[in-house]
Amino acid sequence: MRILILTAVALFFFSKPLFAAPDLDLEHRYLEVYLEINDAEHIEKKADLPAALKDFKECYEKLKSIRADSPYWETALVVHRMYDCRAKIVELQLKLSVGNGSVPADETLAQIRANYPGPVQTGARHSYAWKSGIAIGLFWIGKDGEKRSAWDDDWMKSNGGVDSPDDRNGFSAAAHVDKLNPFYVALPFNDLAHAEAAEKWVPAAWHRQLQEGKPVSACKDRWVQVTNAEGRSCFAQWEDAGPSGDDDPEYVFGKSIPKVEDKPAMSVSPAVAQYLELNDDITKRVAWRFIDEADVPPGQWLKYQEQGLIYAAMNE
Repeated sequence: MRILILTAVALFFFSKPLFAAPDLDLEHRYLEVYLEINDAEHIEKKADLPAALKDFKECYEKLKSIRADSPYWETALVVHRMYDCRAKIVELQLKLSVGNGSVPADETLAQIRANYPGPVQTGARHSYAWKSGIAIGLFWIGKDGEKRSAWDDDWMKSNGGVDSPDDRNGFSAAAHVDKLNPFYVALPFNDLAHAEAAEKWVPAAWHRQLQEGKPVSACKDRWVQVTNAEGRSCFAQWEDAGPSGDDDPEYVFGKSIPKVEDKPAMSVSPAVAQYLELNDDITKRVAWRFIDEADVPPGQWLKYQEQGLIYAAMNE
């Protein structure tokens, strides 16, 4: 997968300009940063620390600009990469400044932290309640030939193909490169289909502005933490309504038990099932909760989401 991504990136890079105009979309802006971070890492390996430091600083500023322009766009990825760049800036600046004895370590760190603060959380931090003992089912993009999701009229096309559980390459489908994050779930509520209930139950901080005069789901792409009986956690995005109906906000957002008893109250993708080792017995019970994007830790879910984003940006 990494060879495929890097080869495609190289072909893309030499075939078309990334920033011919200032209003290019966020995907291409992120792609430029992705390429520059890779360049900075290679420069660092060649021991050209001043050049590497300069590149990491530029990448941090570009990520900061993306976040300022669109604070809710791919927050988990952008924040994670900002922290990565900041860590590299600290590491390299210390090596350069302290190594030659010009500036004390504590003074260097204070200056770096002032100039390159950690990413600021958009809105208030939330503490979401756990839902325990939840029965789950397995589902995937394109299951039974279904192309749609609750919020995407051609979900299968958006992903680039079927996310088959029977033909895998790591945590993604083997037959094609996923354009979407393969770590996803379905929960039994659709805010666009039940606007009155959404107004009551969906957190106010989640609501999004209209796009082209049309409502946008506040639930789509929201992150959840799913934990198996052994305590292993996986992080995934809410991408569909189900598996039993789309009108149970009391369970999804409140403290009620699922409306439909003795049936799955969450569906998980093949990647989630694989990561949590649920494949042999998908009826195993899990616990889950919502989590703010800025609190999503690094892991396979961000790695594959980034690969999909890069691939989609290169093929627009």
